[in-house]
Amino acid sequence: MRYAEDHLVQHSQKEIDGVTYHLTKWTDETHFYKKIRIGDKALATPLEFTEKVAKFSLKDFSDMFARHGLQIRDVFGSYQLEAYDSRRSPRLLLIALKNK
Repeated sequence: MRYAEDHLVQHSQKEIDGVTYHLTKWTDETHFYKKIRIGDKALATPLEFTEKVAKFSLKDFSDMFARHGLQIRDVFGSYQLEAYDSRRSPRLLLIALKNK
């Protein structure tokens, strides 16, 4: 979660096949948000969507898993299975097993 907050790009724009995408990102205490505004000459008015994603920490996942009888066995911070660090890792990958 810290990595995502530290590397958040607040405003960006992309053009793909003549369609323009304006992206605006922000956070609050509990969520990440992304507004996508799509400008296309074929549309009378631009389309607009907002995504909302909850901020969960490793502890949050551990607590949620435990409530459902799962125990975390491994934690990785990348697809290359590097150790997880909340400030440096671009991902949080978990391997959990069902308690017997």
